Amino acid sequence: MNDTSLPVLGDPPFRKDRAMIALSELLSASMPGTLQLRTTAKVVQAFRKGTQGERNGRDGISFYYEGQEEDIEDITLYSVEGDAHGWAFRRAWRYWVCRTATHAIPQGAARDLNHEWGAQVRVDGFAGGQPVESIRGPIYSYHVDTMGGLQALMAMIRKVANLHKETGE
Repeated sequence: MNDTSLPVLGDPPFRKDRAMIALSELLSASMPGTLQLRTTAKVVQAFRKGTQGERNGRDGISFYYEGQEEDIEDITLYSVEGDAHGWAFRRAWRYWVCRTATHAIPQGAARDLNHEWGAQVRVDGFAGGQPVESIRGPIYSYHVDTMGGLQALMAMIRKVANLHKETGE
């Protein structure tokens, strides 16, 4: 399956425009009413764009200079997370980190998901993917690199959750 990679948003927490991208991704991959969103905001100090401090920081240079105080501004950064069917979703640099402690995907279902999406929905976050069989027991963690992969994982999580409801487990 070939799907477009998620955009690089940088390391979280994100500026508002990038947080909105992450929020949009999560909402478009989930079914209405199944997702509980969590966004957290914090105010930090950063160099204004185009200032000497910002240019130095991009070049890996850190030192005090005259006028530095005028180059600093307060900005608000956001983390984007969600919960659905016992799974937690957290946006990272260019992928979603998806984890559960209690609602793992059984080996058979995980194998089916891995067959089609293994390079994009990566078991335990291994780069390039890995066989489900390398993990003993059910799968508790994925890193997801594409929207199609996020939608496929959400669909599998829903399917497993519905099976648990039907069987009462």
